[in-house]
Amino acid sequence: MRKLGVVSSVLIAAFTASLAHASTWEFGLKAGAAFPMGDLGDFVSTGFSGGVFADYMMSPQMGFGADIAGDFFSGSDFPDPVLVGVSHDVKFDVLQYGVHGIYNFSYESGKMSPFILYGLAMYNGKTKVDDLNIDDSSTKFGLNGGLGVNFGGSETMKFGVEGEYHYIFLDKEKDFSSSASYIRVLARLTFLTAGTTTH
Repeated sequence: MRKLGVVSSVLIAAFTASLAHASTWEFGLKAGAAFPMGDLGDFVSTGFSGGVFADYMMSPQMGFGADIAGDFFSGSDFPDPVLVGVSHDVKFDVLQYGVHGIYNFSYESGKMSPFILYGLAMYNGKTKVDDLNIDDSSTKFGLNGGLGVNFGGSETMKFGVEGEYHYIFLDKEKDFSSSASYIRVLARLTFLTAGTTTH
């Protein structure tokens, strides 16, 4: 019985320490540029990208979170549906909201730490062509992933850079293509908030 009590105490202590360590939140901002690819890149050019995110870190290496971001494209190559060779100015804005996982390959406060991101999201795309009186909006499902590195900072803040790839599933019969994709290159600023700890 005494051995069982010791084992139980050790397990409870380990579980409590794990929970205490897990209650770590990170909040952040990121901004940079979005580079359209494939069919999307045929009629819009590089645009501004920015967003916010929140991560719950289960350990220094692994966590999951939510993110909201916007990408704002424009171009002058939107094809006229009737006149061959005629193009129009177009604005294409994307509001993305989703969930993601994050894995830090190594983490030590104040030092460089590479990481990967992987997620899924809903993408609300809005196309506006004033010359053709087009002002359409639709929401589609998509996937994303990325690589980045944090360059340290302090116990309450860190900064870094990342690259992300976004793939949106479209309906070819209703949209300009069966998919839309783009790459983001971003700078990020993360604020660290630790929960209750036992040490």
